[in-house]
Amino acid sequence: AAAAGLTTSTLGAEASLVALRSAMLHEFSAGFALAAPALVLGVVAALVLARVQSAALARWLAPLPAPARGLDGAFVGAAFGGVHFGILFWLGTALSARIASRFAGHRHEHEPHADVHPHADVHPHADVHVHDTPDGEHTPHGTLVESHAVHAPSVAHRVSAPLRELAAWTLTALVLYALLVASLLPDALAVLDVPLALVAAALAGLAVELPAPAAVIIAIAAYNRGLHADAALTFAVVASAKVYARPAPLALTLLIALVAGFSARTLVPTPPSLPFAIAAPAMLVVAGLFVFAAWQQGIRSLFAAVFHSHDTA
Repeated sequence: AAAAGLTTSTLGAEASLVALRSAMLHEFSAGFALAAPALVLGVVAALVLARVQSAALARWLAPLPAPARGLDGAFVGAAFGGVHFGILFWLGTALSARIASRFAGHRHEHEPHADVHPHADVHPHADVHVHDTPDGEHTPHGTLVESHAVHAPSVAHRVSAPLRELAAWTLTALVLYALLVASLLPDALAVLDVPLALVAAALAGLAVELPAPAAVIIAIAAYNRGLHADAALTFAVVASAKVYARPAPLALTLLIALVAGFSARTLVPTPPSLPFAIAAPAMLVVAGLFVFAAWQQGIRSLFAAVFHSHDTA
């Protein structure tokens, strides 16, 4: 529904529609070329972090946005807005996630542990039920449960679902990036002064929960159309934060996002120039990942994370 609506709204031979299609295609290609190397680095970071053996480090990283713990958003931020923008985004995301995780109600506290099966506990009646072994001996039932229920999922299993969601949201964010940049005037959002822009960015970020790369791409698109850099960074940090609407973590997340945004008030996000020899292979890799995700799950199921129904589409 989303693809059909977007496509049919730009069809026609009118000069304005022809110009819009051309501009959208150009902006999508340019955005994809910038995002592709960063997304490849994000996938590599996700695979590396999924192999972390240190329990203390794993606990420290747990509240940060999956699958790359915010590093994918930092890479995308650096690709679109420069290294300083990417660093400020990751610092804001990491601080808000870590501090908010100290309060009850954080989402990761309610998720089952990634390394242990949720039913891996010893059976409550282990001292009663027994099974015969080949040697005729009796073995407690709980021992058998523990021997086959506790297992560590593979790295591919732990990162496949977050990566599929990331693929759907990133592709959607790139389309929104092309639509915003192509259809709005360069200073369309400059009419918002700094206080109003910060409030609007914070409220817009609270309304959605996005993967880090998608939040950054949409924030940069708004910046390219006149939104202040501090407001754009505030939106990216808040939108990628995993916080329920509880007063304490919500206030801390907003405060950290505003501080991170305030640090970027004099920043001029400028994308670095990447040689075609780097961008082209990365684009092929990311396109292949998109195709593989769609083939593995189906296009409709893949985008269910973005559009939960025809109404939301």
